[in-house]
Amino acid sequence: MTKEQIGALVRGATLYHTLAEGASHGAGVAIFYFDPNGRAAARLPSGKLMAGVYRVEDGGYVVDWDNGLQNSRSILAKEGGLLVCRNAVDGQLRSTVERIMFGDPEDLAGTARA
Repeated sequence: MTKEQIGALVRGATLYHTLAEGASHGAGVAIFYFDPNGRAAARLPSGKLMAGVYRVEDGGYVVDWDNGLQNSRSILAKEGGLLVCRNAVDGQLRSTVERIMFGDPEDLAGTARA
């Protein structure tokens, strides 16, 4: 996917990721909100909240988490009719994007701006 396609998909949207088996953040759904102004927020299955700065690149996006990994690179790709998220470094499956909602239905914007 191009930078423009990914930007149109994620900016101002909430993505619901079902984490891959064995994911470091546990089993379940991780919810990511990408503020149009370049801030990101996430709620992990454990309930932990994360915030950081993101940028869109060809193939995916990069997040520098305030309270986590820096330069966390993810690739978004269509595979077999699914939208998947892979680690850009080793190609390992991180999650499957189950749903995309435009706006912030989970009210994560406050965390993104924190």
